[in-house]
Amino acid sequence: MRSGGAYMCLMAETHTGTQTDSRATLITTGDAAEILSVTPGAVRKMAEGGRLDFEQKLPGTLGSYLFRRDVVIAAARKRIAEEAARLEARRAQLEDVAS
Repeated sequence: MRSGGAYMCLMAETHTGTQTDSRATLITTGDAAEILSVTPGAVRKMAEGGRLDFEQKLPGTLGSYLFRRDVVIAAARKRIAEEAARLEARRAQLEDVAS
């Protein structure tokens, strides 16, 4: 991860109005993309589509989203588990075809 990409959450409320831990480490869209192994554009689409929770959006049209690092890591683990299940199903299909 790039140095200087983490922020300490200063807001007590998220964009949805829920309370958050004021000590949570926030990361940028770019850092989230790196953890998730996707592009920053894909992370923005995930945030805008409600598939990845974010804490706040920085001002401006191109303002970065800020994400809780633990939330992004949980999303990455979920993506890995889903991919593993998909690959296992594909492996089982190939074994059926080969037999």
